Amino acid sequence: MKNLLLKFTSFTFIVILVILNACVSSKSTTDIPKQQTAKIKELPYDNKTLFSETSPYLMPYNRIIDGAGESVSFGDAEVENHSLDVAKVPNSNIVVVEDRYGLAFFDVQTHALIHRWEYFKTSPYGRLMSTFSGIKTIVHHDSTFVFWGAGERDTPKSSVLQGYWNGKTLKIIHAFEFKPVQPARIALPNEVSLREEDGVLYLYAILNGNNQLAKVRVDNYENIFQLNVGVAPYGLTIIENRAFVTNWAGPTVETLHPTSQQETAGVPWGSAYTDPKTGSLSQGTVSVIDIKNASVEREISVGLHPNAIIQSPDKKFVYVANGNSDNISVINAQSLQVVETISVGLFKENETLIGSSPNALAIGVEGTHLYVANGLDNAIAVVELGKKAASVARLTSSTVLGYIPTQAYPSGLLVNKNGLVVANLDAIGARAAMKVQDEAKAE
Repeated sequence: MKNLLLKFTSFTFIVILVILNACVSSKSTTDIPKQQTAKIKELPYDNKTLFSETSPYLMPYNRIIDGAGESVSFGDAEVENHSLDVAKVPNSNIVVVEDRYGLAFFDVQTHALIHRWEYFKTSPYGRLMSTFSGIKTIVHHDSTFVFWGAGERDTPKSSVLQGYWNGKTLKIIHAFEFKPVQPARIALPNEVSLREEDGVLYLYAILNGNNQLAKVRVDNYENIFQLNVGVAPYGLTIIENRAFVTNWAGPTVETLHPTSQQETAGVPWGSAYTDPKTGSLSQGTVSVIDIKNASVEREISVGLHPNAIIQSPDKKFVYVANGNSDNISVINAQSLQVVETISVGLFKENETLIGSSPNALAIGVEGTHLYVANGLDNAIAVVELGKKAASVARLTSSTVLGYIPTQAYPSGLLVNKNGLVVANLDAIGARAAMKVQDEAKAE
């Protein structure tokens, strides 16, 4: 048999989904009448191969994807790229997608790619690669800026980049470099947040490798603080003078119980608490930071592998995606208590079946519906928030209304008017570069 050559597609990074309140409910084969199942002999994708160029697509791991809405492709088919996150450019119809090798700007109305900025074409940034996620835009003094994190692949150098967007092209203004703190080999900036305080613009950045939250004054590059948080921090949202930081690996070992006999294991840099039965991480937390006094106010226990974190439009609630628990922790922003836990996985009725991997969040402008990117479900869970999780609600408890199918591994979400913009990490996966013909002969 000929060797199977794989070529990466022009990765599909954006899916536009219209009518936010409409969703696609999951339906099992038990919902199909028996007299109908007897007639089903072959489904449209039964004879699909990895060579397929039309939806639905068969994935290498034996899953089928058939995303809703319209997808837009870009990228070099010869390299493995990934869409990481997405942000809206203020006062425009443009969104910017952060991918592994740079940024892509799209017109939401026409779905056209209007500008592509790439590291390797821009000196001296050719060795950089985008980090996990985290891109923000802001208009400051009548200028539009884009901020996101990146790091070099084989050196300790990592930075938050600041780019100026003139409506047509991006120009790098500054790279805010962060030095690694031992035992980390790289600071690894991830999620960022921007705030104007007394007319001055400040950058807040999660340093995943350093286990820190950093604050920098943008105009003169002054480092205000680098404050220790939990292990492998990832997400960030700020309400008034409080910063909420998700910690992938929970609290630092010496912080929680200095004399604890709980089992620990090494993470890339340092240690974290682990489950002796599984060997995996046993805790996930959210650090609450008093950014005015640069101090840790509280550590809140949530689910496992907490990642994305957002706030409600009225700033009264915080929502945390727990990637290894398949649920969402809802935190009251005043009491700093977890007030509800929402199961969002496809198999939520059976708590022993996990693996949906919620990893991105968005909320409607009314604050009544939460959208959760379930990476390994290849779907967006649509949640109507209940009275414990929203200021205005008709339901007592938050409820998953259904799922919107996407392409492979949705990783970034953005509510845009009456639609969703979804960045898909794996798009349609690796495709065969040519049809495979079996030349083997029986002997």
